Amino acid sequence: MQQVCSGDRARQLERRLGHEVNEGEIDRWQADRIHAEIDRLERAQWHECGEGDWGAVSRIAGRYDRLQDSIDRSAHGWRRGGWRP
Repeated sequence: MQQVCSGDRARQLERRLGHEVNEGEIDRWQADRIHAEIDRLERAQWHECGEGDWGAVSRIAGRYDRLQDSIDRSAHGWRRGGWRP
């Protein structure tokens, strides 16, 4: 929860996404879509962390994890736990 509520998780994903775009692994259109989702989650995280709704914060953390997987698949064709079949 600390990593989500501090904003670290969103910043981590934004840095990773920027790196993959700079490396040419993810195209700008796809990166813009992913970045927009990160921004939506970040707005939700500030609200839910402020409210102290830890169940909602946990769900946001899960959505951040899915975005990380999406970045990984888009850039390198793999997912958490191994290579994509």
